[in-house]
Amino acid sequence: MKVPTIVFPEPGRVAIEEWELSEPGPGQVLVRTTASVISTGTELTALTGDFPPGRSAWARYVRYPFPAGYSMAGEVVALGPGVETLQLGDHVCGAGRHATHSVQSARGLRRIPAGITDESAAFRTMAEITLNGVRLSQMIFGEAVAIVGMGLVGQLAAQWARFAGALPLIGLDLSQRRLDLAAQIGPLVRIQPGREDQVEAVRAATRGRMADAVIEATGDPNVLPGAVKLARRNGRVVLLGSPRGATTIDMHEEVHTLGLHLIGAHNGTHPRVETPGNPWTGDRDGELFLDLLVGGHAHIQELITHRYGWLQAPDAYAVLLADRTQALGVVLQWS
Repeated sequence: MKVPTIVFPEPGRVAIEEWELSEPGPGQVLVRTTASVISTGTELTALTGDFPPGRSAWARYVRYPFPAGYSMAGEVVALGPGVETLQLGDHVCGAGRHATHSVQSARGLRRIPAGITDESAAFRTMAEITLNGVRLSQMIFGEAVAIVGMGLVGQLAAQWARFAGALPLIGLDLSQRRLDLAAQIGPLVRIQPGREDQVEAVRAATRGRMADAVIEATGDPNVLPGAVKLARRNGRVVLLGSPRGATTIDMHEEVHTLGLHLIGAHNGTHPRVETPGNPWTGDRDGELFLDLLVGGHAHIQELITHRYGWLQAPDAYAVLLADRTQALGVVLQWS
């Protein structure tokens, strides 16, 4: 069968194309998409082509024509041979593309609990990414945590860090609107770089100690040199946003002599299988996200700033390219 799919045929262009989709094989299911979430970081990087060429991981991942999307929810409409964990009509969430239908492994999907909307559950993959980043920061109750960039990734990381006991929790962003929204969800020290000295502001918020953990959530390589300056001696700096190119840090003066820990937090750093030493696979974090939704601990609806019907996808990306600072959760509706 052929299904409408959101595709970037080349840098700078969005199209809706009919792409071939196979029937579900053993262990697979066919899912009719109901909602999907645009990643304003990864997807706009892929759309613009603004990443290192050649042999970079970005260039290996983004190959045109590029089918966009990786966080969605939908309804199971067909079962492949041997599937016993899901049934026809189940509403599930996982990592499918922006398309009317997708074929996915039943193991990679989670049934959406009663009372949780498909729209909220569609943020599952984004939640997995940010839960992993917060976990890799190794924060413990009462530590000072600074999150640089309060877009969707930073907003979700702030929720998990607050729930884990970050105190104080500090948010840094050029946008006052983003900072104010995060503060409406829970306590946050708000800092606007450019309007104030971010190093001195973090120093004041931490009684001179600086941040125990810094989470860089922008993916902008120009932001990282400033982010490392916010950490205390022997502190941790987590690269949660996917950097889009090279940066310059004085590794001796700003990392080596201070004993800083630089930690990569790509979603692929999730362990592949649960072990006693580290049970937090991507699927386990996805399960946790749904538990947080059920318990009222995850605030997703508050983060949704834009909703578009899927036929309006080109318009949605045009708005984001013009000014992504006004957007957080951007949902494509497929019903």
